[in-house]
Amino acid sequence: MNYLFYSTRRQRELNGVLSKLLEQHTRLEFSKVNNRIIPKVIQPHHENDIEFSLEEMGDGSRKTISMIMKIYLSDSGVLLLDEPDSSMHSKLIKNLINHLKDLERQAIISTHNEIFINEFEEKNLRYIFSKSPVYSRVQDSEKSKISRIFSDLDIDISYKKSALLSSQVILLVEGKDDKKYIRWLLAKTNREKDLSEYRIFFTDTGGSDIPDIRIIDKINRADLPILVLRDRDENLPRVFEKYEIKLSDRIYIWKRREIENYLLSYRSIHKVINERLRMKENASLISIQQVKDKVIQLAQTLIVKTCLLKVYSKYKSIPLTGDRSLISQFIRKNAHLKDDNIIQLFHKQFFEDIVEGLRKDRIKEEYIIEKRRLEVEWKDENKVLESCPGKELVEKIIDWVSKEYKIQISIQDFYSNISPEEIDQDFPNLLI
Repeated sequence: MNYLFYSTRRQRELNGVLSKLLEQHTRLEFSKVNNRIIPKVIQPHHENDIEFSLEEMGDGSRKTISMIMKIYLSDSGVLLLDEPDSSMHSKLIKNLINHLKDLERQAIISTHNEIFINEFEEKNLRYIFSKSPVYSRVQDSEKSKISRIFSDLDIDISYKKSALLSSQVILLVEGKDDKKYIRWLLAKTNREKDLSEYRIFFTDTGGSDIPDIRIIDKINRADLPILVLRDRDENLPRVFEKYEIKLSDRIYIWKRREIENYLLSYRSIHKVINERLRMKENASLISIQQVKDKVIQLAQTLIVKTCLLKVYSKYKSIPLTGDRSLISQFIRKNAHLKDDNIIQLFHKQFFEDIVEGLRKDRIKEEYIIEKRRLEVEWKDENKVLESCPGKELVEKIIDWVSKEYKIQISIQDFYSNISPEEIDQDFPNLLI
């Protein structure tokens, strides 16, 4: 407690966390009485502040404040939390879960709460199976099956369905990381309150197909508040025009190629690398122009794959066209070949004997046109961060930094150092 009492900076950091969790301008102030540090809870009311002792707070708020103080003061890498959700309402529980996920520490949590169980991936769940009053056994949730966990806790297995149907917004995203990135980007642009004010249900549907929402509506016998979020990828504009006509404002296509593209800027990449280099003895810093040149060079290595995917996407609706999942494997094996050779192999593996009348010279012509276009576009330092495949570019940047400078960075480092201005107006206010 002395640690907080004598550090106003630490008090500000702690109060920032509390305000975010409790969603009000609650803060702590500390006083010293008879050599004891006493925390006081301050809550604004109109133009005045009201002061409470911890004992005067409601059970949920008191437990949250005490728990966050203990977490904040602890320097342990592992947190042991025994039923932290007791006496808390559902909104506060979800805020707490999001805070725990953001901590770079391992947390071991015991709970009987269905919200906690639903908010974590099944692979991270363990089930304590009681064998006797003095003996229990821990099992993977996969072995005990999640349905049994819910049943033994006397929780309705339809909870997830009821949570979905009672949601104010249902976001259908492509992959499991999209939920995390959306939260990051809304927080960076000071719109994270959008996620706490609405009951939002995220679910990843994979990126290959856009679900027919009209069928979902018929099954539910009512229109669900669904918003489909999709990467632009290599799809032709007419593909999205078709879906926008069909789904209207229930589909949003990122203005940049992928959601990962919003997490990239030269300034943030440059800052992250130099921050790590300063920690090494006698390390030379890198200039922002060096970063730009390297990013453009890395983007050029993605041109062949991007062009082949663009050609493939034009014909993928034709029945029996070769499996797209094999394209990455094909490119890793053949990307070094000249255009004529790679087109010959590409046509043979993915189109020949499958699509009647689709000539190899037509495939080559479309490939060459797209390749020349990207070779020019991706030399433009402004366009390359928007239109190059974001996820793969991030991976290549991280790999380059690891091999060249022997330092480890992550996509979260890019996000942490990006400014709200660099996440331009393309990133939508999803909940309007």
